[in-house]
Amino acid sequence: MRGDDSAESLSYAPLPETESEVKTIAQLFGTSLRPPDILLQVMANETQLRQTPLARYRYLHFATHADLPGKLQGVNEPFLLLGQVENTLQDDGLLTLSKVLDLRLDAEMVVLSACVTGRGEAMEGEGVVNFVRAFHQAGARSVVVSLWEVASEVAEDFMARFYKHLQAGKPKAEALSIVRKEIKALHPNPFFWAAFILHGEG
Repeated sequence: MRGDDSAESLSYAPLPETESEVKTIAQLFGTSLRPPDILLQVMANETQLRQTPLARYRYLHFATHADLPGKLQGVNEPFLLLGQVENTLQDDGLLTLSKVLDLRLDAEMVVLSACVTGRGEAMEGEGVVNFVRAFHQAGARSVVVSLWEVASEVAEDFMARFYKHLQAGKPKAEALSIVRKEIKALHPNPFFWAAFILHGEG
């Protein structure tokens, strides 16, 4: 699972599938596996992300762990877990919702291939505050998030198929609909095929 680990263990297991997921997507678009375009392993940390000119990218894809407020002591907002080594002192390796609001993007789409990234909290006077809203405010026109935990190997297959349909010219909403049907044929339980949803421009 990509996140939402037990609060007792406070540990997040390695996700080797995320690297192959990113490499597959990069290959579809002919993108070289080098920073700043692709950040893998120790390079996939918060400092490297901050140093990347994010506003120049059409698609931003995060494949990692994510978790909810209160899972880590002192972290009271949703976060994406980035690399924990080779960060500068000001960076802790957690891309929190508030840090997303400080980003400056011009992305057609941001994809959060991680657990529970679509959940949020209703705040008085603010409505529902979650990653979808944060990335929209940061400049993303569409955001793909998950409603619950995702099985890592199935998520890898899901995302590879999704981007393949995008590369073939399908609109985002149609590509998502097609891949849901494809995954449903392989894994009929909605847990596997219905986790990811699209917000924004289709």
